[in-house]
Amino acid sequence: MAEADFQGRLLAGERIQWSGAPPGGILLAPGDALRIPFSVMWGGFAIFWEWGVLHAGHAPDFFVLWGIPFVLLGLYLIVGRFFVDAWIRAGTSYAVTNQRVLILRRAPNFKFTAYSIDRLPELSLEEPFSATGSDVGQSRLVKLDPFDRSEPVPVDRGCAQCLRPHPKADSEIRLVIRRIGES
Repeated sequence: MAEADFQGRLLAGERIQWSGAPPGGILLAPGDALRIPFSVMWGGFAIFWEWGVLHAGHAPDFFVLWGIPFVLLGLYLIVGRFFVDAWIRAGTSYAVTNQRVLILRRAPNFKFTAYSIDRLPELSLEEPFSATGSDVGQSRLVKLDPFDRSEPVPVDRGCAQCLRPHPKADSEIRLVIRRIGES
């Protein structure tokens, strides 16, 4: 699976200790509790505007054209973003070698990222207790060095299980996963 994606990208003497991928499908995060109502209001108003302009009969063409981008954005916010997120995660693979952390993203554009393990900050994964075992959107990485002023490293939705120790992984390996789309 994910190991094959990285075979041509390994350095001399480098061995894959762990590989994985984020879960597939549509995922909801706690932030969606606010995003979903906002997107429905935005999209609903944009559709109402466009419908009103089209049925007014005497509205200028500018008003008809003005509403189209807002309707498209509303549709993306309501449903499209979930499919785009699933598509991006479906094309993403992670690997931890004895030397580096590797992230391969194939969609929407190809991006290969490698982090040297020696240069990673000390991190700890915090996960709340869940009776169902579901940790989607709940986990976060916390830096152990209080004097480290670099940007915090978010965990991509559904990727917390990628950070859990794997039996094959060395105990020293620390994994950093950056949100897809960050440069």
